Amino acid sequence: MKKNYRALSMIMALVMVFSIFTVSAIAGDNDYVRYVTATGSATAKGTKSNPWSLDDLASENAVALINEKISAGDRTGVVINVSSDELYYTTLVLNGIKGTATTPVTVVCNYNASVTDGSGSNSGLTTEQGNGIDIIDCTFITVKNISISAVNGNGIHIKNSSDVVLENVDSYVANQSVKKTMNKPVDFEGENKNVSITGCDFKYVEAPITINTGVENVSFSNGSVEYSKSAALIVDGVDGFNVDGFTAKAAYYVEIPEVGEGEAIPNVEPVTDAAVVIKNCNNVTFANAKITDSNGPAISLINTKNTVVSNVFSQGNAAFMINSLQADSYVAVTYCISSNDNKLPTVFSTTDTTVMGIFNNTFYKPKSLDMSKLKLSVIANNIYDMELLGEVKIAKENWFNTNCYHYTNVNDGDDAVLAHPQYASSQTMTGTVLSEFILDDDSPMVEGGTNIYDKYGVAVPLTWFVAQDMFGNTIDYRAKTANIGAYAGVGVQVKQRDEIDQDADLKEFKNAITKMKIKSFLDKFIPAPVQEFFSNIFSKFAESATKVITKIIAKFVNK
Repeated sequence: MKKNYRALSMIMALVMVFSIFTVSAIAGDNDYVRYVTATGSATAKGTKSNPWSLDDLASENAVALINEKISAGDRTGVVINVSSDELYYTTLVLNGIKGTATTPVTVVCNYNASVTDGSGSNSGLTTEQGNGIDIIDCTFITVKNISISAVNGNGIHIKNSSDVVLENVDSYVANQSVKKTMNKPVDFEGENKNVSITGCDFKYVEAPITINTGVENVSFSNGSVEYSKSAALIVDGVDGFNVDGFTAKAAYYVEIPEVGEGEAIPNVEPVTDAAVVIKNCNNVTFANAKITDSNGPAISLINTKNTVVSNVFSQGNAAFMINSLQADSYVAVTYCISSNDNKLPTVFSTTDTTVMGIFNNTFYKPKSLDMSKLKLSVIANNIYDMELLGEVKIAKENWFNTNCYHYTNVNDGDDAVLAHPQYASSQTMTGTVLSEFILDDDSPMVEGGTNIYDKYGVAVPLTWFVAQDMFGNTIDYRAKTANIGAYAGVGVQVKQRDEIDQDADLKEFKNAITKMKIKSFLDKFIPAPVQEFFSNIFSKFAESATKVITKIIAKFVNK
């Protein structure tokens, strides 16, 4: 009988291809892979069948073996693959591992998965005592696609290390009844540089991510901190810090205790510390952020210079921002939206400050706006859309142009625009959704502003000008026209215009009310203890009068 050598050859070839594919999928191209479990095995070779324990990984022998493979230069990388199916009683320690740019070290938790290079979905790493992961005296370390629960320590502790990347590293609550997940999701000690935190989401933490002196060249992008019992992020004494894409939700969150039937729910007083605190820093950019539902202000800048805050949507917080700045701050706040931040006054600098830029922002229903400490600053193209008789405090020693005052007292000397902003969602406006702040294409805010670059030229740093608004519209700072407010697009067409038109027709009535200077009248003739009472009565009267006149005008508009 003839043997079918051709068929046998094809089968062998397929087996070889499958074997190569399988090895590649498990180990990666020319990667050196070591496996770690909670207890390891007696032989402790670091292979999948004889894995290291946590103690084995931290031993001098294991570190020397890993560094030897790195220094040989014949590997594309080193992978430390940790089992995620166990409870670890102590910290996963990486101490003295010296990866390089060409042979980096990656820590993943895909021990029992079909891939080991970290490309799979996040796996859990749970430690009962200590931090989740310690990175000590290491270089070129990436921790990737891991969810850490360290109920009695920090998530990741970084000490005297460089070129560290945390990519899609989350902290989570294994059980919603757990009140404390970890102290800090990321913690720094000693001298660290070139640290990137990207795509990381942290929930239910006791203390904020704190980045302080000793950390050089660090960035935080496309991540979030939710339900922090204090601030979400504190940066102190770090120059050149960059945040791009950040969400902070419910910083300073307070659990309201259950109350019995008929019992009053206790009030929670807003704190003065902010969800994000940046202090003693230089050359900082904070962009593309969303800060919601915090019990304190959104952002605090303290003794910080040459900083740009842009494309921040702050919604439902105690106040948008409190700054304590100095002379020649060169700080700009631009293309930001503050919506319903009405529990505390929004204050731009509690100390005397010069050379600040506050332009192309939208303030929707803040409690009040105080810029009285600013001098020699550019305050332009902002929308002040407040409750009836709202007030913006601005010192006259500033440059301000084409700010829109809606339901707001006009400042003397401002080249003001007195009109309804005409948001595309004016008829259903809640201020809780970003898209509500897109403008109607017929809005007087579209191309109604001042070109800041043309107006003030060399006095305005180019670093103040950003490339896009938070809606994705391109901003050309050299263009001849500019919008008012945080929306830089051409607007969208709105079919139902009756309500907007009626409101526009009422602008003279509203301006007349604002010019009555009710606050001055109260100060002069009404005792201080009862001023608020009379102010409330007047506001309700003015609001009712506005509604009545609106209905009268509507009859003529709709004819």
